[in-house]
Amino acid sequence: EYMLSGAFSAFKRAVIKNLHYSELTVAEDFDISLDLHQQGVDVGFAPDAKVWVEPVIDTGSLYAQRLRWRRGQLEVMGVHKNMVGSNRFGVFGRLGIPSMLMIDHTLAFPRILWTFLLLCFPLFGYSQRLVALFFVVLYVFYVLFDVAQTLATYTISDKDTKGAINDAFHYVLLLPVYRLIIFYFRMSGYLVVFKEPQLWKANWPFEGVRDQISGVQHRIAVSTNSIVGFMYSLLDIFKL
Repeated sequence: EYMLSGAFSAFKRAVIKNLHYSELTVAEDFDISLDLHQQGVDVGFAPDAKVWVEPVIDTGSLYAQRLRWRRGQLEVMGVHKNMVGSNRFGVFGRLGIPSMLMIDHTLAFPRILWTFLLLCFPLFGYSQRLVALFFVVLYVFYVLFDVAQTLATYTISDKDTKGAINDAFHYVLLLPVYRLIIFYFRMSGYLVVFKEPQLWKANWPFEGVRDQISGVQHRIAVSTNSIVGFMYSLLDIFKL
């Protein structure tokens, strides 16, 4: 196990004393994980441990969370770039980190291109029915993949977790849509790292649009009041 989630981690006191909190990244848990690998500290997990955490419950918080994770990933990789492809850290350094970057980052950009290109296929002579059928087949494939993952998890889960899986199993039909939304949230993290300062919180992208709309509505209201006032003034003049 190479990644220590901040909400589910425990450290020995002797290990903590040798750790240095870095302000170079917003993904402190990932940074600490790689620091431990750099120091040769064994990083493991307790398979029988149970930890409950409060999830994000609104879209803005979910966006900020996933943006921070993806941005932090790039920042941590920059800090620990000596580990990428290094034989010194075994399979983790030689294959684990490069494959993570390849899947999460490099291959993400072609995915954006083909997602939009598929929608343009009718312009190149492909029937709309064929394109729609492709999306249906793709959706079914992802659902079946998520069902297989869920069932595999179910077989190794304890009684309480199996009950939770039973209660939420129908949501598997929404997972492909959820994953697509999360994908674009992650892409935002890759983009803002180039132009925005490090912040734990991030504004929901549509907040700016909402503010602009509110500003336009305010200006319209002011203009309307001015026009109404002007009309009343004209009426008073004609009465005279």
